[in-house]
Amino acid sequence: MSAVTVEFLVEPSDTDRMFDFLTAKMSNVGLVAFMRDDVRPYLNERARARFAGEGDGVTGSWMPLRPATVGMREKAGFPGEHPINVRTGKMRRFVTESQGTVFAGTYGAVAFSTPRKTSGVMADKLRTAQEGDAKTRTVARPVIGLGPEDATHIRDLFRKYLEVGW
Repeated sequence: MSAVTVEFLVEPSDTDRMFDFLTAKMSNVGLVAFMRDDVRPYLNERARARFAGEGDGVTGSWMPLRPATVGMREKAGFPGEHPINVRTGKMRRFVTESQGTVFAGTYGAVAFSTPRKTSGVMADKLRTAQEGDAKTRTVARPVIGLGPEDATHIRDLFRKYLEVGW
């Protein structure tokens, strides 16, 4: 058996440029840009698909509306049974068009919140959609959710983000 010797010749300026590039990409500013420009549009599209399909593999299929709810919607001039989780469209627009909040935190962390924090009626609607409401006997029909395939996709987006420009 013979030994094989391999030599790598690396130009120090190339190595320095690569580390400078990665340092910039991994900085708070770079990570905020990645979350804003790559992840947020992906999450908004996932939410649009969830509304269109009335649920998905992550949140499950949404339960049909109760007959009383259908009647109330029709009486108020809205479509009856479908689309679920949509009457005026405000919550759907809030979730699917949200610009969210992306900001640099402490210790190099980047925080991402989508949709942006809210209160009042919209917060109640989102909470009811996500968790249901025992008092009104409304079942959960989650509009926000992530699953393993989303984590894989976001990881792939991140890999591409790190490659661009190098």
